[in-house]
Amino acid sequence: MPDQVIIEVRANEWKYRDKNNLHWNKHVPYTPDQIAEDAVACEKAGASIFHFHAREADGTESANPQLYADVVSKCKRQTNLVLMPTNLPTTGNIPDIKTFDDRVRPIRAIAGDPATRPHLGPIDLVTCNLGFFDSGSGSLLNRGKIYQNTIDDWQAFAQVYDTAEMKTVAFLWNVTSVGALARLVESGTIKPPVWCELVVARDGHWYGHPATTRGLDAFLDFFPKDSGWNWTVLASWTSLFTVAHAVLERGGNLSIGLGDYHYCEGDYEPTNAQLVERAVRVAAEVGRKPAAPAETRALLRLT
Repeated sequence: MPDQVIIEVRANEWKYRDKNNLHWNKHVPYTPDQIAEDAVACEKAGASIFHFHAREADGTESANPQLYADVVSKCKRQTNLVLMPTNLPTTGNIPDIKTFDDRVRPIRAIAGDPATRPHLGPIDLVTCNLGFFDSGSGSLLNRGKIYQNTIDDWQAFAQVYDTAEMKTVAFLWNVTSVGALARLVESGTIKPPVWCELVVARDGHWYGHPATTRGLDAFLDFFPKDSGWNWTVLASWTSLFTVAHAVLERGGNLSIGLGDYHYCEGDYEPTNAQLVERAVRVAAEVGRKPAAPAETRALLRLT
C-alpha cells in the first residue's frame, strides 16, 4: 500500500444547486471565478487533481470554449493542481452535441495554448444505459437514455489528447471496461503510467458497480496481474465514504465532489474543500497522507 493518496475533486459535473424544485447543494460552483476559487480551497485542503465542467452563470451546461479556457487559465494562475475538463457527452442538455467533433471541440480549442491547456483528458470505456430504478416511486426512469462511446471514439479521443500533449484518463464503468483498458494499453493507444477511474454507483443505477466492497473487488479481480495501474474510485449519486476505507486499504485513491453527490446532512451542506478535508482524515486512519500536486505530476509523468 502506498504511503500517499491522490485526491481528485469532481467539482460540479452537470449538477445544479437547485433545479425542478429539487435542492442539491448550495456550494456547487458554476462560473470560472467560482470554479477557480473552489480549486484554490481544494488544493489547500489536500487535493492534487481537479475535474470540472464549464457552466454558464446560471448553471446551464456549456460547450463554450471561452468558458473552458477561462477556468483553466484561472486555475493555472492560482493553483498547481492537475486539471481535467470534461469531454462533452451526447446525453447532456446541450442540443448541438451530437458527434465526436462536437464532444471534443472545447478541448481542441484550448489545448493549443500552454496557458489554457489541460493536463488530463477523459475517455469513458463504456456504452451503457443511463436509466435507473427509483425506489421511491417504484419506477424505471430515463428508460431510453443511452451513453454511447464507440471504440472509434476511444481511439479518436486518445489521439486528440496525445497531439495536445495531454494524458489520457480511462474511466472504467464496469468490469468490461477493465478488459478494454488492457487492450488499449497493449495496443499503445493509452500509454503508461496508467491513471484510471473506477465508477461505483447508488443501488438502482446499473451503469456502475455497486458502491460496496464486493463491487470494488469485482473491478480489481480483473486487473491484469502486475499491471502497475494507478487507480481511483468515484461514487455516482452516493457517498464515496461508504467504500473509502476499502479503496485506501487496497492501494487506491479517492475522487470526490459535489458533482457526484450532495453530501448534505440535515442543514449541513459541505463545500468541495470540506469533502477533501474529510477524505484526508479518512486516509490518515489507514496511514496515508495526501499527495501534493508536484508528487502527482511526477507519478503520472506530466510535463
